[in-house]
Amino acid sequence: MKYSTTAKVSAQMTSALRGRVYVANPLSRIGVLERKNRMLSVACYFGLTPFLWFSGVIRQQNRLLNHHLLYSLAFSFTTLCFLVFDLATDWIQYWVTITLWNPTLAEYRASVIPMGIICELMTFGLVLIISIWGFAWLVGVIGAWRGRTPHIPIISSVASSYQAVRLGMYWSLFVEFVLVLLIGLGVRSVQVANSLPEKGDVYILYTQGGYIPIGGLYKTYTPPRWAVTMAFHPLIQAGLEKYGSQGVTILPLSEVTFNEAIQNGRFIFVASHGGYSSGAFTISNQPYKEYLPTDVVSGQVGQQLQYVYFAGCWTGDLESEWRQVLDLDDGEMFNRLSFVDEHMLWVWFESPGVIAGLN
Repeated sequence: MKYSTTAKVSAQMTSALRGRVYVANPLSRIGVLERKNRMLSVACYFGLTPFLWFSGVIRQQNRLLNHHLLYSLAFSFTTLCFLVFDLATDWIQYWVTITLWNPTLAEYRASVIPMGIICELMTFGLVLIISIWGFAWLVGVIGAWRGRTPHIPIISSVASSYQAVRLGMYWSLFVEFVLVLLIGLGVRSVQVANSLPEKGDVYILYTQGGYIPIGGLYKTYTPPRWAVTMAFHPLIQAGLEKYGSQGVTILPLSEVTFNEAIQNGRFIFVASHGGYSSGAFTISNQPYKEYLPTDVVSGQVGQQLQYVYFAGCWTGDLESEWRQVLDLDDGEMFNRLSFVDEHMLWVWFESPGVIAGLN
């Protein structure tokens, strides 16, 4: 009896130790087939799902792999839903602001809830949603690595819908295709950014700070030059085709670079916010400095300047003054709130035609 009891305790301790080893290194004591299933399950969360879907794996009786394949597609579908929702709310906000409200600069500043606070709340909500989604995704990845099939609310419901996961699969394919294009565009943008001259016919001037509407980041964060080059790719490409390899330059916005641009450039895009003064644009966020038509020195503007695009809100309030001091016949300014989305749409779809029409 004593021996039997000792043996039983020993067996329990051995089992407990084995359990600890299994938790510490879940792939160390399993078979080759199980290891393969776990690795494929993990890979589902990193883009392999569409290929497994078309390979027919979904029709096999593989509980672990099928679970994570469907879950990864459910995550893809929820990402698509969030993107559609975000775009819809952005354009609703744009329509309401421009069509129904359309405030002047003074009315905007006197509003009960300034747009800056709204942007901060929206950014906080976005970060919160991404954090929750990221945590759920990480639970799925860890479950796949450990050979488990965790139940995740909402995701499990989506995973049980064939139409949802099928749409998620096609969305995953599209995202992977776009990602490949972006990688190629990013590599190209780095090469272009490193070869751009200090002076050119086409100027893109981007502000220092003002990109992320959160506390200190608003004043301190500025994207790298290659990222700006990537965002303005169609405009830059049109400029290079029109004026050659030395025809386009991208520079941080300052009083010096703007004065240089109006003296040498044919086309200028000022990617900056509007200033505190009506009709001004922001030169610097830290320390704050704005630029007005009265700051243009007489005789500083070159005769070759033909087109300017001021992205800043309410810069168009002094459009006639800007046109006069810059001796312009054509340009784009806004006597209202303006949005990043509309500027990017202009850059990608309209700017090549504008560049092509320059002398």
